[in-house]
This record gives sequence, structure tokens and C-alpha cells, in this order.
Amino acid sequence: MKHEIRITIRPAKADRVYHISEEDVRVVLSRIPAETLQRVKAIYFNDESRGARRLGYTNRGRREIALCALPPRMSMTRFLAKGQTPEQFGARRGSQWPVLTLRNL
Repeated sequence: MKHEIRITIRPAKADRVYHISEEDVRVVLSRIPAETLQRVKAIYFNDESRGARRLGYTNRGRREIALCALPPRMSMTRFLAKGQTPEQFGARRGSQWPVLTLRNL
């Protein structure tokens, strides 16, 4: 039985954009094991990033995933895990990250 995941996209406000598309999300979902994927009910694209302080979030039961719209160019250094550098993702330290680099994160 194929599990259908609902994807909802809200238009982004101001100059914010979604750095990934619905197609990108579907590619990632196709690579997740079926038993893990069975728990996910919905994925939302919304504009609730709280001033670029939040990239996305899940609900309490982790059955719904929200991906937030972000400014077209921004530094993502504060979101890196310990030991990671901007150079590993194709960005230069101290500058805005290019759009393609944001997708690599």
C-alpha cells in the first residue's frame, strides 16, 4: 500500500523564497525507508521563519514537517554543526551564501 504525503505550499511574503522545491522534497522522501516514511503525514512550506532564525520545524508527534521561506541570500554559518565550515558547502566565511550553496546545506 502506497502512503500518500500531503504537501502544502503557501506563498512567501516580501522577498523571502523557498530554496527547495516540492520536487526536491519528493526526491528526498523517495530515499527514506518505508517504515520511517509511514509516520509522516504532511509537509508544509510556510513563511514562519521568525526573521530567518528558524529553517523549519516539526510538530510534537513529528508527523508533520514545515519548511520555512528564507531571505534570498543569507549566511548559514550559525546553523552549522560543530566542526563544519562554510567552505565544505561551497561558501566563503564572512559573506552571504549563494543560492546553490544554501541548497547544499
